[in-house]
Order: sequence, then C-alpha cells, then structure tokens
Amino acid sequence: MFKLSHVILITMKFTLRGRAFLTFGIIIILILNALYAYLFYYIRTGEKNYAEAVKREEAKIIKIDEIGKLELCELNKDESVSKETGFSGWQLIAAVELPAYKSSLYTGAYENATAGAKQLTKAFKEIKSSKQYRVLQDDIITLTVANGYGNAEEGFAYGVCWAVSALGYAQDVSNRDFKKLFGYDLFVGFKRYPHSRKRETYTLVNGGYGYAIYDSPPNMMDYTFNVNPKFFQDFKDGRIKIETKAIFSEKAYKGKSIEASVWIKF
Repeated sequence: MFKLSHVILITMKFTLRGRAFLTFGIIIILILNALYAYLFYYIRTGEKNYAEAVKREEAKIIKIDEIGKLELCELNKDESVSKETGFSGWQLIAAVELPAYKSSLYTGAYENATAGAKQLTKAFKEIKSSKQYRVLQDDIITLTVANGYGNAEEGFAYGVCWAVSALGYAQDVSNRDFKKLFGYDLFVGFKRYPHSRKRETYTLVNGGYGYAIYDSPPNMMDYTFNVNPKFFQDFKDGRIKIETKAIFSEKAYKGKSIEASVWIKF
C-alpha cells in the first residue's frame, strides 16, 4: 500500500517532468521564431542587394508597357544627358557622352567635331526605312570650310571622328538595350573602322579606338549602317531619330564634350 508520502513524491516527479517538457517546448518555439525572423531578414536583404546590384550593372533599364511603347528609367547619371528632348512622342532608347580628356584634346578637334555633329543630326532627324547609310559616300558629312570644318593640329577636319565615335557609341548602347527587349539589334549592316591608336576620350567606344572616317581615296574609311528591317516589320509606323551635338560638360577637360542620343517613335 502506498503511503501518502509516496503519492506526493510521484506527483512531484510527473510535475517536474511536465515542466521540463513545457520549458523545452517553449525553447523550441523561441528558436523556431528566431530562425524564421533570420530567414525573413536574410531573404529581404538578399532581394534588396540583388536589386541594387542590377541597378549598378545596368546603365539604362527600359520598361515596356502594355501597348509596347518604351519608357526610359535613367539609373546611371554618368551616361545621362539633357532631359529636354524637344520632340513630342519620342522615346529615348540611348544617351551617351564622350567628354574630352587633356591627353586626347588638340587644337581644332572640338570645332571639327561640332561641325560633324551638326551634319549627323541633320541627316538622321527622322529615319523611316532600313536603307543603308554611308556617312561620307552619301554626303551626310561633307568636309568643307563652308560646313564649319577647318585646320586642326593633326590635319584638316581632324576631330570629326569624335562626333562619329559618339554616334557609334549611342548605336552600340541602343543595340544592347533594344536586344534585351525585342531579341534583335536595332542597328545592323555596320562597316566601321577603328583608329590606329587608342585615345582616352574613346575609352568606352570600341575598346578605346573609337570609329574613324577618312575621305581620301584609295584609302577611304567610311561609316556604314542601316536600321534592322525587322524593326519596321514589327512597328509599321516606326521612326528613329539620332542626335549628336557639342555640349559643355563639367566632367570634360575645358568643358568640351560630344553627346549622342537615339530616339524611337512608334
């Protein structure tokens, strides 16, 4: 027969065991809650870091809306240009700048680049077909005094390639971003020539060699391209506009810089 003291002892053992299980359960719950909070923080932090990494890697992100038009989101101020487009209905696809560097700038270069930029803008104010363009042979650029060209330190009209290189840079950026959206290049049919040596101003263009033009036969070097015919198949009313111009830039040596931009109209 159990004595009362035995019953009390057994009851105390079960009570202590129950408390131990309860305490253990509470500890497990706390650990799980802490683990959940850590995982939630880790995931959210990882998403944020990934998003920031994408922003750093992409110079421009272009979003396509429900009707297929483009909206530019400028994320890299180093490549941004004036936000005043002056064109109703035009969407910016690429905007670049080639600032002067002390090592690259020589007397007369900027003036000739300015003249070239003006002629390029005039020729490409509205491209409506996939016809081939040849900058020299089609007289898009005509190297005459009447058009603003003159003697430079390295020769007559030298420096015009600065404008041509800005054009090429803008087209390269356009192809990169347009292809991400639609799966094909916007500009094709390129025939382009690099300079014989690198210049610091062309650091971001064609490995630092930029794009050259030279109008003295038989060694003529022209700049040739056309718009991808598929663009006009996909967008029946599609238009493209390319602008190049001389600007003042605080990050350029003596403030001298050439910018270029590509616009699309659907």
